[in-house]
Amino acid sequence: MYRSSKILHQTDFIESTRSGMDTYEELQKSLVESELYSRDDFERVLKEHQKNNGSLPSLKEFEELHQKMKVQLEGEVAERTLALKKKTRKLVESRRQYEDRLRQQRQEQQQDLQQERKENERLKGLLQVERRSKQELEENLDQGLQKLSFDLIIQAQQAKCKICFVEEVQVLFLPCSHLVTCGNCANRLNECPTCRKLIQDTIRVFLA
Repeated sequence: MYRSSKILHQTDFIESTRSGMDTYEELQKSLVESELYSRDDFERVLKEHQKNNGSLPSLKEFEELHQKMKVQLEGEVAERTLALKKKTRKLVESRRQYEDRLRQQRQEQQQDLQQERKENERLKGLLQVERRSKQELEENLDQGLQKLSFDLIIQAQQAKCKICFVEEVQVLFLPCSHLVTCGNCANRLNECPTCRKLIQDTIRVFLA
């Protein structure tokens, strides 16, 4: 309202002194130097009027064209603002989706890492069990070999004649069934050296 009053006052003043603006300088002085319009607005409106009409505008024509261009400019700004908002929303949504995917990938990587650690712990436990089993098997094998050696020694000792301790046992005494002497030593005995029973008969035995 203030600007319109100022323009009307300026228009009345100019029309009272001259019927129109004849030069660019006069128009610039009336509109720009009087601070009614900025230099950018003045140049933009003047260029548009000259393009359409080929002459300088009057103050009224300038005001009307300026208002029209202002409305157009505001519409363009509104459209650009709306487009920018849409683009911004798309960018924000794309950013959110990217962050969601990145977060999901990190979670999957953490889950895979945890699963791998669990599998490593499981394999480590199996390896420890296998090592203990191997150690127990080796210990049992050593004990078995020791027992076998001991049994063989005992058997070897038991297979020797209990009288001379040199020859293998060869004679089975009856009726006690003890096999404890060789043939030579058995010929000199009347009773079993183990149970002291009277030897009634003998059987010759050959051990493999």
